[in-house]
Amino acid sequence: MAVPRDWRLFFASQVTSKLGSSFTGFGLPLLAFTMTGSAMGLAITTVTEVVPYLLFGLVIGAWGDRIDRRRAAIAAGLLRGLIIALIPVLWLCGSLNIWLLYTLAFANTSVGIVSLTVEGTALPSLVDADRLIEANSKLQAASSVAYVVGPLLAGALVGGGMSIPWVFGFDAISFVLAAVALSLIRTKFNLSRDESGGSVFAAVGVGLRYVMAHRVLRGIAVLAALYNLVSITVLAQLVDFAHLRLHADSVRIGILFAAGALGTAVVTVTVGRFKRHMSFRVMTLGSLAAWGFIVLLMSFTTSFWVGAVLWSAAAGMPIVFSIRTMAYRQETVPNHLLGRAQIFAAVLAWSTQPIGVIAGAWAIEATGRISVVYGGIAVAVLLLAFVFRLGSLGRPDHALPRQGQSADTIGVR
Repeated sequence: MAVPRDWRLFFASQVTSKLGSSFTGFGLPLLAFTMTGSAMGLAITTVTEVVPYLLFGLVIGAWGDRIDRRRAAIAAGLLRGLIIALIPVLWLCGSLNIWLLYTLAFANTSVGIVSLTVEGTALPSLVDADRLIEANSKLQAASSVAYVVGPLLAGALVGGGMSIPWVFGFDAISFVLAAVALSLIRTKFNLSRDESGGSVFAAVGVGLRYVMAHRVLRGIAVLAALYNLVSITVLAQLVDFAHLRLHADSVRIGILFAAGALGTAVVTVTVGRFKRHMSFRVMTLGSLAAWGFIVLLMSFTTSFWVGAVLWSAAAGMPIVFSIRTMAYRQETVPNHLLGRAQIFAAVLAWSTQPIGVIAGAWAIEATGRISVVYGGIAVAVLLLAFVFRLGSLGRPDHALPRQGQSADTIGVR
């Protein structure tokens, strides 16, 4: 690592924040389901966490290439802590309703886009280029461990009698602690800044054109968008699936979330080794195909423990795709465009989630058979992996653009 002390502080800030966020990740859908009792209520919760990326993601990504990223991350963390703290406060005052919950989830995600932009752009400043996959893997692995511990603790606390809104307090505190750790870092997160001038919207256009002109980056974004369109319902309706199909209570739902995080942790600990033995296409397309196959098996089971094991195996597969494609962008995209490239990838990938999650909720309510919907989603993802195997993402590693190649040198279509 180039700057061990600052890397450790950044690592600590991320783990602390993720541990707190795992409480919110557990509590938000559970609280929404408790307040609404419907699949559509869960779907709207997911929509409120996705729509901010579509509204603000591109602009924040361009803005993030022009400012001090570290200071922006500190401010965003403190503001998110305040937003999350309002949930238990409003509940205590008797003022919390489902629409206020949706509003706070929307606000938390909107500010969180800044944090996401920094997470994707800070590593090239903190580690050497040949350690990017390893560093990304360690962050993902630590985050996954946090998401194992968090839901288990939150589920135990709720099962022991704690009201659900109180679990959000852990997340609020974690944001403050993470901001303190970031404030102690000396290294700048900007290797270079966007000095092109002009409006932020013009900068958005430059970054978007770069991503869409690059055939591999474009292929990654399109595949991720289609995958999220189809698959988002599986995650968004996991509480409903666990309740209806696996007959799980709050404690077991916490175990199910933790099982998914544990599987993700196992994958992320070892994904750095995968690159030495697996091609780019296997790590990307193969991981999504594996997810589809495992979810297909999951759709047939009614056993909680079998379902937990299968979900543990499935949950880590998209992370392989995410880590490998993130490292590819970090290796390939010029640093002054990296913030835009990372957030644009997220915006394009997640742009389809609102449609997918509403369609999935409608299908579940229309059929009354959540297992059939899960099975259909799994088959669709398997077909996606097969179709993209025939395109640019299915090419051998030696046919992919090398580090530093621009869109002009790889052929723009």
